[in-house]
Amino acid sequence: MTGVNAETGHLLADFPHVEQSLGKIFSTYQGERVMREWFGNPGLALLGRPITEQNILLFYNIIFMLVELFEPRFKI
Repeated sequence: MTGVNAETGHLLADFPHVEQSLGKIFSTYQGERVMREWFGNPGLALLGRPITEQNILLFYNIIFMLVELFEPRFKI
């Protein structure tokens, strides 16, 4: 699958495209994109909370879920 580099506008393919996609998925707040309100990382709401076993497991599960849903070319 090919895409467009978000910084340069040039074509982007293979693993660099996967890396860019993962970066967008992990750094976008859920509801931030107007036409895709379901897209984004709900785990960003956990930032600033105490580091407990429960919060670490929750964050890991959210990251795993995001990769499974939005980036099928990458497996954790």
